Amino acid sequence: MSKQAITPEQWYKINLYKNWLRDVKKYPESTIKTYASVITSLPDIITTDTIIKLLETKKGIYYWMPALKRYCEYEKINNVDWAIIKNAVKWKQPEKSIIKKHLSLIEIKKLAENISEPYNYIVKLQFELGCRIREVINIQRENITLDQMDNMLKISFQEKGKKIRTVYVSSLELDKWLKQYVGSKGYLFYQDTERTEENIRILYSNILFEEKKKGKEILDTDISTHWFRASRIIFLLEQGYDLRTIQRFTGHSSLELLEWYLRQAGFDSKAIIQKERVKELIKW
Repeated sequence: MSKQAITPEQWYKINLYKNWLRDVKKYPESTIKTYASVITSLPDIITTDTIIKLLETKKGIYYWMPALKRYCEYEKINNVDWAIIKNAVKWKQPEKSIIKKHLSLIEIKKLAENISEPYNYIVKLQFELGCRIREVINIQRENITLDQMDNMLKISFQEKGKKIRTVYVSSLELDKWLKQYVGSKGYLFYQDTERTEENIRILYSNILFEEKKKGKEILDTDISTHWFRASRIIFLLEQGYDLRTIQRFTGHSSLELLEWYLRQAGFDSKAIIQKERVKELIKW
């Protein structure tokens, strides 16, 4: 399929392939776009040799192999030997770069100090609970309770997957602020306004705006709201907590789901998880 002369029939064929990637393979749109762009350069006859020649002209760009394999699966092309291709092509691996996607405790404190109420408390709760913005703004006051035995506040809230997670509040400042709401009713961040879909959207947009604006002004960083969850995970790891404890805190269903956070912070994620598995194997 030549990229210089794509007919309407070929575009139709490409769209069918994209629909298959979307509906059957459940790939995200970014992957679908990449995989579809690859097949526009395919030779008319697909064999082991023609794919090797194609990859050599592309200098072994790393994502072409899975893209080509998926297209051959779609077209039911079974005459391609992928083992030969893998050994024949000198693959160009992607450059490994660590892009900062979390904040230190000092940076979070600095950010919270420079954001007005109630957004400063939302920042603190995002980090303290290791949760998402929507989970914070949906906290109900009746779910803030005092554990009489430990004299500590605990907050129960609904996570993304509709599971209920309970977290103890360790910050003395948050503890003092939240105690005023123990025993009351309603939502924590809708004291003065009715909780409607429009007000939820406005509050959510305002939080995003404030966090991004102050992140740029104070930290000179384009922060993302999900960084607070990642920051809590990295903070706990640096404090010496094991992965199983962190997993129970965050509510992740498996250790592997924590891997993304570890990798973004520059940790050898696979080694850490493997070490955790070995520790579990030798428990008597």
